[in-house]
Amino acid sequence: MDRTTAVPHQEDILLSLVIPCYNESSRIDIMLQGLADFEEKWNGGYEVIIVDDGSKDDTAGKVKNAIDTKYTFLKDKTRIEILPANLGKGGALKAGVSLAKGDYILTLDADMSSRPTELINWKKRDSNVLSANDTIYIASRKHEEGTEEALRSRQIIGGVFSGIVQVLTSLRQKDTQCGFKLYPRKVAQFLFGNMWLKGWAHDVELLYQAQLNGISIVDMPIYWVNQPESKVNVIKDSIKMFFGVLTIVLRIWWYNSFILPFRIPADTSPPERKQILLRAIFNITAVLLLIAMPAISAASGTGNYGGIAGFPAALIDHLFHFRDRYAAMRLMNAVLVAVGIIYAGKLAKLFSGWGAGTGAMLLLVLSPCWFGLMVTGPVAAPFFAGYSAGIYFIMLLLRALPYPNTRHVFGLFCSIGWAMGVYTGGVALMGYLVLFIAGYALLTHQAKAVISWRIAKKVIIVGAVSYLIALICRPYAHAGITGRPFQASGIMPGSMLDNSIPGNSSIPAYICYAVPVVVAAGLIVWLLRLPVVFRENKNRLFISLMLLCTILLPLAYGIYIGMPLQEYWPHFLVIYPSVVVIAVTGMIGVKKSNQQR
Repeated sequence: MDRTTAVPHQEDILLSLVIPCYNESSRIDIMLQGLADFEEKWNGGYEVIIVDDGSKDDTAGKVKNAIDTKYTFLKDKTRIEILPANLGKGGALKAGVSLAKGDYILTLDADMSSRPTELINWKKRDSNVLSANDTIYIASRKHEEGTEEALRSRQIIGGVFSGIVQVLTSLRQKDTQCGFKLYPRKVAQFLFGNMWLKGWAHDVELLYQAQLNGISIVDMPIYWVNQPESKVNVIKDSIKMFFGVLTIVLRIWWYNSFILPFRIPADTSPPERKQILLRAIFNITAVLLLIAMPAISAASGTGNYGGIAGFPAALIDHLFHFRDRYAAMRLMNAVLVAVGIIYAGKLAKLFSGWGAGTGAMLLLVLSPCWFGLMVTGPVAAPFFAGYSAGIYFIMLLLRALPYPNTRHVFGLFCSIGWAMGVYTGGVALMGYLVLFIAGYALLTHQAKAVISWRIAKKVIIVGAVSYLIALICRPYAHAGITGRPFQASGIMPGSMLDNSIPGNSSIPAYICYAVPVVVAAGLIVWLLRLPVVFRENKNRLFISLMLLCTILLPLAYGIYIGMPLQEYWPHFLVIYPSVVVIAVTGMIGVKKSNQQR
């Protein structure tokens, strides 16, 4: 969608207020009085679109009567749209937005929990309000300058929903559900025009689609007063919200992967068109990996040796009753290799975009020795999946500093807990987390903001929950909480199954073949481009150097303890994906530099 329309002068701006109503006859005076206050204080032009969402109490008729008799100033400014049936809040807003003629569209609730005069406060606070054509401004009741007067039950359910949204999507907003939102018309009509949901969760779909399409979202403070006649059930509504948001994420993923690439709007700019296609190629490649890996698992000749990975393997075997008792282990190993490769691709995408992510996944699959050892190794696959995801979430958290959110914490303790549950080496991820946060704070001169109790609490939560996840899956470790977990998570004698890994004497030659020339060249290019990256974006350089540390530190440790390369090279399998990510980043950087010339 091309959003490069000219911004009108302030005095020429027409504002559309879209208000959905359903059985609001008892609140009509509250709504119209809020509009009367807005009329007194607003200097520009505006229109009001009231959408009666199939009300059964004659809301539309009573609104019209009140406007004709008491609020006559609204006669020429108001349009009342009556829907034949109740579609839900999202459906009513979609109908109202399609009728709006204003340059900007303000959506708000009929109960006036937030009054339209709040827009004037926004304009005073940020001069870009009502001038930016590619930004959505949303009211946040959790904003540090906002005020929320609500029942405790509603605050709890709001916090639960916010956590669910942050875990399942990449949205960082703490409040997506407040109805008070300001859109440029073209952005609003694009988002609402492509919206599926018509119920309460439509806000998440709109904002998530906006983020995926590169539209900025800005949180703004609001004065919000909860109105009566509102009932919530914390447990029941939380479950409903989880599945509602999960449905949104899956539908948007499906649409962006398999539908949008074949229905790209004609007015889409070339850069946006390219991003749509690259994102679809990445997602399709990930799906093919998840399908192909289990298909070849029968030939892998091994399985995992226990720990946390043994639980899902046992469950798979119980559900599907494999004839070969190791078949479930081989199947799960194959899936875990695919998951690890996908997270390595997501890591490359984080640094250099969707194309880099796809390239990293393909290079890993096409590296014969690494791929072979990963598939046949009894520990490598489950550990690699947790380790790869852990590195991804660490880098994601670093990019979000000094404001990491629930998604970062949840992703970290799941991935680190899994890696520690497979093997003691997972503890290294906690070391990276602490070391990289401290290093980032010092290198970017943000020590005061980053090294704080707020960040420390999140790190402590990650460490404690990760440790408990690893501990639960090892009964032997329960008897000694501080010592036995580490002993239990080591590789016990005789616990590994036979596999088809070549003899140690052949591994060095295999390593030479396993590192493609293109990866080596990309790594060299990345190192040569460090001065350029330093000039362009210092923060990005610092995070890239920390990724480099995930390669150098394990190698330095192996050298320090005198670990023979031929005998223990499989222990370093997890560092190769980081090499690939850096190499791809270097190649993409050169390509972009050449295009800019």
